[in-house]
Amino acid sequence: TYYPDNEIISDAARQDYATFFAREIAQRREHNFPPFVRLANVELSGKVEDDLSREAQSLADRIITRAKSHKVPVEVLGPAPCPHYFLKGVFRRHLLIKSGAMVRLSRMFAEWEAEEPKWGVPAAMKIRLDVDPVDMM
Repeated sequence: TYYPDNEIISDAARQDYATFFAREIAQRREHNFPPFVRLANVELSGKVEDDLSREAQSLADRIITRAKSHKVPVEVLGPAPCPHYFLKGVFRRHLLIKSGAMVRLSRMFAEWEAEEPKWGVPAAMKIRLDVDPVDMM
């Protein structure tokens, strides 16, 4: 490791699970990460990078606006390039949504989809929603 004095490395070397857990759970609470909220990853993909960037930002803004109007607490991180940003001729960006009200958020998305297919994302782009993502690669 480049950081042998890091607290996590020290905890692991001592096999001190209790100290590691106490520190980690406090950080997760402070920064609003699971298990204190749930996550949803929204991935957009398309062949034209500039259009994709604009649409990803527009979608993030629309999600925030819609969540406010539905009184669903959310924090939207991004949009940002996916770890594999350009793959098989397609560009990808994603938004990470944090919410303590995932049932209400899911209901909001379902209602929105019924009103406006693909939440208004252009037909040339694909959109994918992953609630409680295990892998965001």
